[in-house]
Formats: sequence, C-alpha cells, structure tokens
Amino acid sequence: SLPGHQGRIAQAIWSPDGKRIATASADGMARIWQVEGQGNNLLRESGNVSHLAWSPGGDRIAIALQDGAAHVWDISSARMLAELKGHDDYLSIIAWNPAGTRLATASGDGTARIWDAADGRQVALLPHDENVTMVAWSPDGARVATYADDTITRVWDPESGRELARWEHGPGEFPRVLWSPDGKRLVTAAWGELHVWVAEAGQEVKILRGFPASIPDIAWSPEGTRLLTGSGDNIARIDDAVTGEMIAELRGHSGAIFRVAWSPDGKSVATASSDHTGRLWDAQTGRELLVLTGHDGDVEDIAWSADGRRLATASADGTIRIWESQSGREISRYTGRGQLMAWDPGGKRLATLLTDLSFVEIVSLPPDNLPMWLGCALGQVPAVSLPDVRDDFFLMAVPQQGSAAARLGEPY
Repeated sequence: SLPGHQGRIAQAIWSPDGKRIATASADGMARIWQVEGQGNNLLRESGNVSHLAWSPGGDRIAIALQDGAAHVWDISSARMLAELKGHDDYLSIIAWNPAGTRLATASGDGTARIWDAADGRQVALLPHDENVTMVAWSPDGARVATYADDTITRVWDPESGRELARWEHGPGEFPRVLWSPDGKRLVTAAWGELHVWVAEAGQEVKILRGFPASIPDIAWSPEGTRLLTGSGDNIARIDDAVTGEMIAELRGHSGAIFRVAWSPDGKSVATASSDHTGRLWDAQTGRELLVLTGHDGDVEDIAWSADGRRLATASADGTIRIWESQSGREISRYTGRGQLMAWDPGGKRLATLLTDLSFVEIVSLPPDNLPMWLGCALGQVPAVSLPDVRDDFFLMAVPQQGSAAARLGEPY
C-alpha cells in the first residue's frame, strides 16, 4: 500500500468534477488522489503547505505555502506552471476567480495580492494594516472582499487594486465575510449583529440585531435574499436580507447550534447542535419537520447532498450518519470518524478522515456502498472551515470494520 503523509493533514478537497481529491500536509507535500480510475499524482513542495484550491475547471491546482510563496500545478502532467512570489509571511488562503484566470492570496504580511494564474505575475497589491485572514471573490469575479485583524472589511477592484469600499465593525468570535450568490450583497458578522451591505456602493443596508455574542455559522439562501444563522443561545434564525425583517425563529434545540445549511431548493434548512441532534425545518414558517436522533455526542456538522435527498451528520461520538431528508430514516452509519465531512459535487459519495487521521475514506452510498481509503496523513485536522469555502471542507473519519474497502495506491 502507498505510505501516507508524514505530517499533519492541512486540507483535503474534492475536485469540481468529483474525480479526484487533493490533500495537503505539514510534511511539505500535496497529493492528488484519483478517485475514479487509477493512479495518484504526488506533488512535492519545498515548504509546508497551508492551503489548496482547485481551479474552476479542475485542470489545475493552486498550492499556498507557509513561507509566503504559492505554486500553480497542471494536474494531468504534474508540472508546475507558475510560481507566485512577493509575500513576506505565511499565506492563510488562496482563491481562484470564477474564470480561472486570476488568483487572490491573503497573508500574515498585512497584504492581499492578485496574481495572473498563467504566469504568476502580480497584478495588484491590496494593502492592509494587519494580518489578512480572509479573501473572497464576488460570484462574477469583478470584485474581491478581504477581512483583516483590524476588523475592517474591504472591497477591491482586482485589476487596478483600487479600494472600492470599506466597513469597520467590531470584532466577532466567529468573523465572517460572505457574498450573496448573486454578488449584490455582503454580510459581515460583528459582536451580536449582522451587517448587510450593498457591495458596489459600499452602503450599509440593514443591521440585523438580537443575536447573542456567539454566531457560529451563517449561510445565504440559494437565491441570495435570506440569511440563516445558528447561535449559542440554542436558536436558529432566518432573516430577510433585503428588508431586515425576521422571517422565522427556529426553536427546539436544547444546546448551542454549531452548523446550519440550506437545502438545495431553499425550502428547508438543517441545523446541528450540542444537544446531540440534527433538525430539519420549514424555511418559510420555521416549523420543525424532523429530528435526527441517535448520536451520543455533539452534532458538529450537517450537510445536504447535491440533490437534497440525503443529509450527513458528524458527531463527537465518533460516528458519521447519513439520513433520508424526507423521512429522517438513518441510511448508513460509519464509526470511528472525525467531526467533519465533505460530499462530492454529485452528492453520491462522502469523504471523511479516520479518527487517527491516517486515512481519508470515501464512502459510496448504496447501491455501491464501497468505502475507499486514501493513504493520507498522520496528524491533526484544522478546526476551522469557513462557510464561504464550504466546498473546500477539511476532511475527517475512520474505516468501518467489516466493510468492503478499496485502498487507492500508486502516485498519479
């Protein structure tokens, strides 16, 4: 079998077509695992990998390093196409624009930068007063939003580097900067408040109040007019981001809500809580539809499959469970798991990381029901996965004893 990484796992993400998974480790390596077909691609890096990002077409991958450099690789040939040099400190995130022609990086050197993805040329320098911790492209790629430790959100023209707008707000326990799906609005989380902004004009539209200090998760509805939040006061809320009016309070949990998620059609929402349950709700009325019971620990993540037919929950009890979203029936249970997971883009497979973090396992749902193990990393998975990069989820989980399994081998 193929030996895994020799350092902690930093990240593991599906390719846009669901045929590959990329993993990054503190051993200085990034690996591409072929989930469909045979072979795996081994990419060697000279510095510790801090973040990975697939290009929108899935033909390239960008790798950010702790030393401040970044590389762009061609997947089919395992050839480096470009090197991005200029930062003086670690990179916290790297992100492609929707067209796949530009990359944005955020760094501890107090800058964000825009790069030409083809040749690595620096296109724009975006200066900040403190460490930059978030960078996010608007859905049309015409603007970039950044957030820094100075608690200022800025919006930039990525070609000229001109600052278009800035909003200073108080710190939050869980800082968030999220574009609406149509790119017309940004939401930022301050201490106990949500601020909704018209992105182009830099005008604050609405302040949504009445939240506790802790707002662990925020999600835009698919059409981009409603906001779903989960809070430490055991209550989830749905608010109209245009009018600022509260649509519904979701009351029923007896513990803090860690994760919230919209169904693909926007008609239902799901919540995960420290009360050991996941719950489904009507997004218009707030009526509780289902309670997913059976976990013996905090439910720390919940995620819909792409077709909305299934939900996956991950719990501190070491299990990941898959449920029918219409009936609440438990379909599958996998023991010895971590607390995070990632559906593939087609919603038919779930990637997880073993409890001892030595393998990534890919579970195919019935009728296939064939877990696959990726020899991956020994170490520790980061605790932070931001909702604005939800498709880039860090992975977790353990193999099911007695289940059929296929271990992927040989570097691609």
